Amino acid sequence: MPLAVDAVTFGVLTVAAAAVRTRRAGIPRGAVKRERGGWAVLRADPLLGPLVAGLAAFVLLAMMVNVVTVFLVRATLHAGAGWYGLLEATWMLGVVAGALAAGRIGADAGRARAVLAGAALMSLAFAGYGLAPLVAVLVPVSILGGVGNGLVNVCVATLVMTRSDERVRGRVSAALGAAANGAGVVSLAAGGGLAALLDPRQIFLLAAVLGGVVTVVTAARVTAVRATAARATAARATAAPAGAGPEPGRPSSARTPDRNAAA
Repeated sequence: MPLAVDAVTFGVLTVAAAAVRTRRAGIPRGAVKRERGGWAVLRADPLLGPLVAGLAAFVLLAMMVNVVTVFLVRATLHAGAGWYGLLEATWMLGVVAGALAAGRIGADAGRARAVLAGAALMSLAFAGYGLAPLVAVLVPVSILGGVGNGLVNVCVATLVMTRSDERVRGRVSAALGAAANGAGVVSLAAGGGLAALLDPRQIFLLAAVLGGVVTVVTAARVTAVRATAARATAARATAAPAGAGPEPGRPSSARTPDRNAAA
């Protein structure tokens, strides 16, 4: 029955996707210039580059827990299938809460911090799974991890959508999906191999440590990028002629937004 319900939901999603309509102005073939690919756009962006690289590394090193969660609940904590289903549901409840919280963030710098905070919450949740003495303890832990999951998902997707040009947005989204999904497949395979060598608690604790390391490294890279952008902005302001006024017809407070400074 659950698989049948799952199949119905995918059918509804397919219908919803088919119902989407959009209008785009046609561009003469001769006027089309060769655009950069999605990977190049991500690497060129001073904020998206380190964040997406960090996300891929986090998925690669930490998502192997998906393979052993059922064994932790059923074999290690000696709980029934109902507890496993409850933990999956509470994690998703946390995802919804994290997504709603992410929707209230209005600046790129805030979204970047939320991504890092979300990854830290997920790493803490993995540690909680590995150390929990009773299955009931995992209910609040799973909500905490879900909140982090929702923050990461929504904030990364929003940054990719808002910081990429409309013409290359599809390619950038495809590159992000390839990085996350490809890392996920490798992580699942790695989790299966580790399950033959380590018990579920050890795998969760390993994921917590690796996820924490990736989060710290990514935070350091993002901080360095923001510091570099701030110095560049200050240098441009210093180099501007002291007596230069605003452009004709433009208020002195208006200027072209600087995406690096926003980072």
